Amino acid sequence: MAAVLHSEISLLGTGLLLLVHLFNTHLRPEKFPMDLSLVTGMVSEQHLQRARPEYLERLRGDGQLELATTPEPRQLKLIIVGVYLMLFVGLSLLAWSLLAALGK
Repeated sequence: MAAVLHSEISLLGTGLLLLVHLFNTHLRPEKFPMDLSLVTGMVSEQHLQRARPEYLERLRGDGQLELATTPEPRQLKLIIVGVYLMLFVGLSLLAWSLLAALGK
């Protein structure tokens, strides 16, 4: 009985973590449909001003604030397709896990 309960609780915990991650990474209005800073390594100055103004001021004071160019459109499209593919795989794995837990 302990093994069954442990596996059910771990499945529920994993599902909760995946849903929280999905919301915070992809479904928040300011980041929808995805936050490209993960794959490009760049954030806008407006985002830094809103999210971490003290860090932005420190970068300006130290002279470390760099203006970067965005990736080429073709490269950005490939990145977006790859991210959507990973999102699809993750949601599919979650759905299959839930179906397996429900015994269907």
